[in-house]
Amino acid sequence: MTMMRTANTNDVLLRPLCWIGAAAPLDRCLFLDRDGVVNERILDGYVTAWHQFAWREGAVEALKRLLDEVPLPLVIVTNQSGVGRGLVPVETVVEIQERMRLSLQVAGVPIAAWYCCPHRPEDGCLCRKPLPGMLEACRRDLGVALERSYLIGDSDSDVEAGKVVGCATWLVDTPRRLSEALSDVIVRERARNE
Repeated sequence: MTMMRTANTNDVLLRPLCWIGAAAPLDRCLFLDRDGVVNERILDGYVTAWHQFAWREGAVEALKRLLDEVPLPLVIVTNQSGVGRGLVPVETVVEIQERMRLSLQVAGVPIAAWYCCPHRPEDGCLCRKPLPGMLEACRRDLGVALERSYLIGDSDSDVEAGKVVGCATWLVDTPRRLSEALSDVIVRERARNE
């Protein structure tokens, strides 16, 4: 199943953008923030073109190791307020998300879905982290049991979004911490499956 839902900042429902490639239902998943976890964060800025997208050191390899150990669907959840601020066209964000997804797929790291909040903080949407709207959209779309899922992010707002819906969460600020968090997920998944 492949589905794309787009939105703009004038969307009455203020829904997230999304792409879904997995078939429902998913029992659980690993939610990953994008900027600062999967790719390098641009300090005080936005990734506005694919050529600015740089993989976080060791991220792809660490995700591949995770999937080699446990078959856990991966879902990207990312705030991209540059769209709402008029700094990045929505089509460019979708292109970046898709190129990231396809690059990961080629590397043996399939993404089950991605969700993207294009709104500014002041827009009052329900999808912008720290609110759990993107996670709840994934539950609605794919049947994910959030309380059995995991979230790895690089900001307090990421962790807060996961905690409010019962996900196990990790705050990572270095490539080493990402690797450690993924190792913890492997241990928890093995214990769950015994």
